[in-house]
Amino acid sequence: MNRTASATRTVAREALHVTVANATEHRAKQLAKKRFGEEVLPAGLPIAPWLGPVSWYATTNLWWVSVEGEYARFAVAANHGTPTTPGATTTYVRDGATVRLDVDDDDEREVLGRNERLRFRAETGVVVVVGPKPRGVGDKDGQAVETSAGWPNAGK
Repeated sequence: MNRTASATRTVAREALHVTVANATEHRAKQLAKKRFGEEVLPAGLPIAPWLGPVSWYATTNLWWVSVEGEYARFAVAANHGTPTTPGATTTYVRDGATVRLDVDDDDEREVLGRNERLRFRAETGVVVVVGPKPRGVGDKDGQAVETSAGWPNAGK
């Protein structure tokens, strides 16, 4: 009997949450239609003055954008070689690999270390102002953080 009562309460609680969410969405659409003449609120901030139930001059929004990335392999080559082998090619590589070099001429490459991939990060603010119709400017799909399909394992 206790499990049945608990299950009933859980189902009732979930149904109440759905009902409240639907009622809230319905009421927001009603207010939007009454105030803006549309069923969907404008994305962004309508800029005053309000000239009536539907009119404003422009819609503005602000985003803080962060871009991060890394090069899977970064290489720079020089065609003049090392001092001991002029005319050869020397290449500087940053790819996350172990660095080896035969330093004692025994035909065994000794481990010198490990290089790191080149990474970058940039941030900026973006302000946009557009006309008032149809819905302004803003995040219309509800996805605040967007990444590329390969992030964070680009090039690996």
